[in-house]
Amino acid sequence: MAELKFRTKAQNLKNLQTKLKKAKVLPLVLTSLEELISNEDKVLQDIQTLKANRLIIRSSSLSEDSMKNSNAGAFLSLANIKADSKDELLKALYEVANSMPSKSDEILVQPMLENITLCGVGFSVDKDNFSPYFCLQYDENGSNSSITDGSSKSAKTYYHYRDYLEFKDIRLQKIIELIKELEVLYDCCFLDVEFAFAIQDDEEELFCLQVRPLVMHEKNNLFHSLPKEALYRFYKRFETLKESRSRVLGDEAIFGVMPDWNPAEI
Repeated sequence: MAELKFRTKAQNLKNLQTKLKKAKVLPLVLTSLEELISNEDKVLQDIQTLKANRLIIRSSSLSEDSMKNSNAGAFLSLANIKADSKDELLKALYEVANSMPSKSDEILVQPMLENITLCGVGFSVDKDNFSPYFCLQYDENGSNSSITDGSSKSAKTYYHYRDYLEFKDIRLQKIIELIKELEVLYDCCFLDVEFAFAIQDDEEELFCLQVRPLVMHEKNNLFHSLPKEALYRFYKRFETLKESRSRVLGDEAIFGVMPDWNPAEI
């Protein structure tokens, strides 16, 4: 039985603050356009409790991150907002609020994560067909958004079969352990998780920046279609085909997808 239920982006992070053990969640303040209009000063006072120099202000609408629609990027998020500039802060709060359809939609305010060493997004399955592989997309250029906004020029992708227990990279192992913990908390094996490693007090810490369910509507579901035994048989066959053969050049076979296709036949 699930310990947590999926709610808004902000509520998910708030609920994880006291539950999550494999990663940290940044401090947060939740507000809305309704609250801004009725008590602007209180909202600003609450934000000052974050004790941050710069802030990220994110949308957290009921219209995004649901089981049926992700609406990723549909609403505004603004980064590197100066916490000590009232005008800049209010302008950003209202811009994010007005990008969402309802006055009661939440505005999520958090400190900007600094000293990032690795940042990206992880899926608990292949997001296109739900085959049983953890899929991590990340880069190590210090950005907090280059993967999610598509601007990364040094992105890396890592696939890891769910039942394979060996890891070569401790950081990737920690990310997958985080995803597994979230699967248990939400009783859901189809997750989309944003994460980052950052230096805090001279130590590298893992942060969970967002979690939401993968939208499964009208997609093939191969989650139970690739048992470990079948993959092992394929692996043995593949290794056999790689062996050198008489009257064939080279010590090992090279495989490709139609490498000798004749362009004239297209």
